[in-house]
Amino acid sequence: MRRIIFVFSLFLLLGESPIIAQYYAPDVFTPGQRLMIQATEHEYPYFLHKVQPRQTLYSIARAYGTPIPELLEYNIGLQGRGLKKDEILRIPLSANKFVTRLKDRSDRFVSVYYQVQRGQTLFHIAHRLFKIPLFDLSYNNDVSDQSISPGDRLLIGWINLDPQASSPVVVSIDEPQLPTSTPVHPYTGLPTSEISTDTPAVEERLELVEEKGAAYWNKNSRNRSGFFVLSSTIPAGTDVELFNPMSRRSVFATVVSNIPDGIYPDEIIAIISPEAAESLRVMDQKFYLHIRYLQ
Repeated sequence: MRRIIFVFSLFLLLGESPIIAQYYAPDVFTPGQRLMIQATEHEYPYFLHKVQPRQTLYSIARAYGTPIPELLEYNIGLQGRGLKKDEILRIPLSANKFVTRLKDRSDRFVSVYYQVQRGQTLFHIAHRLFKIPLFDLSYNNDVSDQSISPGDRLLIGWINLDPQASSPVVVSIDEPQLPTSTPVHPYTGLPTSEISTDTPAVEERLELVEEKGAAYWNKNSRNRSGFFVLSSTIPAGTDVELFNPMSRRSVFATVVSNIPDGIYPDEIIAIISPEAAESLRVMDQKFYLHIRYLQ
């Protein structure tokens, strides 16, 4: 009887183990699978992933090598809820598991392909869209600029299926990161750390503050000129840096007023002007935004 109780208790403990949970998680990829990737000059390369039964945010993030916080940035509707079957996720290409050159093409990798668009060249695709070596793109496909046409599918690279892989096997892309250097003041053109003041004590109290969350812009606004922001947490008159993680572009703008009450959802942290949105290459009216400023 004691043995039965012990085995049952051990079963309960293992049932809650993350190792067992990972074991039962379905594979996101299958060996030999071909993935199509999307890319434009205005957006960082990304995959469109269709959620299958029993797949989790963790298993998908692990398969693509993309951190869960970054997945949430690209899919802001996922915050606070689970995945739905057949839901389409945008997943940015990550350098963690992506390679452009292999010693041997084994089953441990899935291929990543891109469909050539009108007017594109190998140089444009390699350097402007994916920032990978032109030699690798030409060698992997055995093509030249004269031999590619719109609609052709080019092999961009591979994703490593090894769950323990955390770095490229041979050659990887350089993935852009959120700028961490001190922002440049929009009016003086100098780094804010170099702007002098007559009151050193005030300068010592300044600190860099960062906010992240859903933002909004009005595509139909008649007033399209100017770089300004509405925010309920940042004082009016504050110069802020806006960063769009989708396009990897940033601009400076000025907070002019609070967000009107009762018009926008509580999750909206900022309303930005059309000119600022266009400079950030924002595609949707609701999008994910990083804001940095000194206070």
